[in-house]
Parts: sequence; C-alpha cells; structure tokens
Amino acid sequence: MCHHKNVCLIGVKCLATVLLGIILNDNLAIGQVPKFTLLYQGELNEYQSAIWFPNSTSFSVQALENKSQQQDKLTNLYVYNIKPDEGIEEIKVFDIGPIKKRGPVKNSAYLGKYEERVAGSILWNNGGVDFFCYRANWDRTNSLEENFYTFGISEAGTINIPKPIGIGEKYQQYSGLAQVYCPPSAQFVLLTFRNKPGRNILVKGTSDYYLDLSAIHEFNLPIQTISVSNDNSVTIIITGKETEYQFWESDDNQTFTHLDMPTDEFTIYTEAQICPSNSSIFSYLASNYDLRTKERGVLCILNLDNKEYVKKLVVFRHYQIDKLEQSYHQWDPHTNILYYLFQDQDENIELWYWSMDTNVSGHTGLIEDDIAGFSFSPDGKYLLVTTNDHSHNLRVYTIN
Repeated sequence: MCHHKNVCLIGVKCLATVLLGIILNDNLAIGQVPKFTLLYQGELNEYQSAIWFPNSTSFSVQALENKSQQQDKLTNLYVYNIKPDEGIEEIKVFDIGPIKKRGPVKNSAYLGKYEERVAGSILWNNGGVDFFCYRANWDRTNSLEENFYTFGISEAGTINIPKPIGIGEKYQQYSGLAQVYCPPSAQFVLLTFRNKPGRNILVKGTSDYYLDLSAIHEFNLPIQTISVSNDNSVTIIITGKETEYQFWESDDNQTFTHLDMPTDEFTIYTEAQICPSNSSIFSYLASNYDLRTKERGVLCILNLDNKEYVKKLVVFRHYQIDKLEQSYHQWDPHTNILYYLFQDQDENIELWYWSMDTNVSGHTGLIEDDIAGFSFSPDGKYLLVTTNDHSHNLRVYTIN
C-alpha cells in the first residue's frame, strides 16, 4: 500500500514537473508578456507625438506648458533624457520668450502660430545621436517661415542645444513637414512634405553638420506611411487618397515595385510596420467608413511571401487620425509579439498583445484605461504612454 502511494506521489510530481515545463515553454514562446513599472509621469499638459531616439534613453514629445496656450494649441517641443542614477532630464528645445525677442527665429514668429516637431534622428557608431528639429512659424499675414535645426546627444547623455543649420538649395521645392520615418539601424531619415509635389515624393535626409535632402522616388499618389525592416533590406510604402491605395516595395530605396495586395475589403490604409524578427511579415491598419464611425480598425498581419493574411485583429482607432505620429500598434523589438490598442465594452482603451507564435491575444496587464498612444523603446526596456487626460498625461514605464 505504501509502495503504491509512493508510486502515485512520484507520478504526480513527474506530471507537475511536465506541466510546469509546458507552461514555462509556452510563456517563453509568447515572449512572456512583461511587467510594467511606472518610472516617470510628466507634469505638463496634453502631451502628444512621443518619439524614441535610437539610443533608447532619450525621447521627444510635444506638450502645452500652461492653460493660456490652450486656445491656440501651441505645443512646445521637449526632449527627455533617462539617467538611471539621476532620474529624467527635461529640456525645452526652443526655449525662447516673446519679451526678450531673441533666438533662431524672427520676432514675427511670436505674433502668430507655430509648429515644433522632430524631423528624425541618427545613431552614430560612437553612441552619439544627432536629431533634426523642424520649426514653422505663421505670422499675422499668414506667411510661413520654416527652419531646420540639429541637436546632438553625447554618449554620456549630454544634450547640446541647437543652432540653425543649412538645409541646401534642394529644400526650396518642399514645404510643410509631413511624414518622418527613422529606419532602425540606418544613418539617414525618410521624409515627406505637405506641399505639392512634396506629398508624393520620398525624400532622404542625411547629416554632415547640415541636413542634406535628396529626392529618392516620386509616386503617383500621396505617401501615407513608410516602414523599413530592421536590417534595412526591405522598404514598404503605402500611397493613396480617398478610396485608392497602392502598396510598394524596394530593396534599395531607389527602385520601387508595385505589390499586388488585397485592397477591395477596406478603403483606408495606414500605419505600416515590418516585423523586426521576420521581414516577410508585414502589418498595417485598415478601416472603412462603418468601422471609423465605431472608432474601430482592422489590424492586418500579412505574409509577404504568399500575400496571405496571417491574422486580422479588430482594434481601436480614432474616427479621425489628426496626429502624424499617432501609434495604434507596434511589434516587440525582439519577439513575435504585436502590441495594439483595444477598446472594451466599458469603452476603456487598453494595451493588448497578440503572439504570432501561439496565436494568443489578451490584455497586457498595464494599468492604463484611456490610452491615446504608446511606443516601446528600440531596446525594449522602456514604454512611453500618452493618455487622453488633459494634464499630466505622459507616463514612462520600465519593462521587466
């Protein structure tokens, strides 16, 4: 009898060990959804368009300083630098006051509206980062003045305040910065502009103490979204307007081939991304009028080799996407996990995940229920979240 009990106990222990191994392996297979710990909460108002720099310890964001700017929505550009032993450093990029009337822009800039944005960043081999800033000013006569500036962040994390840079004669044909895309490991940025023909032209920007712009390719429809694989071997661009959209692919950023993609199911296509761990997997956000009215979209995951869908996920998207850096989905930098925004029955907007390895999806456990946008750092160690609150709506989380 005792021998029988011992055999049973050994069997139970063996079964428990096997089950535990299966659970652990399954968790590893899905990348084991991380635990998030709040590191920092911003103290300004209406943060938006948060963008990581390639060093994974610095990011930019637009924000309102006080309620007096609320009426005109005149956001300022800020750069934050994470210092593990000292906290987070905050720098207002264009810290120019209207009373002193000094700085890199004309005094007329203070009489009207302005726009401040990051126009891309480049990580150099020595660990330093150059990033470009764009500032447009409209005076009372509605005339436009545009300037580019360059910053530097040293390997030690020191931020050098900008000076105006030369942008060359080629810039004269472009106006109004639109799309900005920084390839993961390339020493150049890809840009588009709002004017005509700037909306249809893919522009390459490189840095050597000034911003050198060169036109790469002109499409027959406006560029909507740009994506480049981690090894820079594949570039995919979606062009289109109204109900006409086209997909394009290139392996050299010079010659683009039309992709025969399914475009009869939806009427709006945006936010393209190539999976970091598999350049054959491509995701994009699709929608139509009925979905938009419900603030919904369909996240399409497609295999580029056979042009077949791997998965379709119903996700949250705003009725009108009015921010160029809006982010509704992002691949994990190191695993086959795709993160996206989902709105539940109580209208909570939460961060969810889908694992390509196991086809499992669910809530990440992040305690945020009104998310406006999110962004994982390139090294996967930090998460930026902006919420729909009007103040203090920026969070930085560490990922364990």
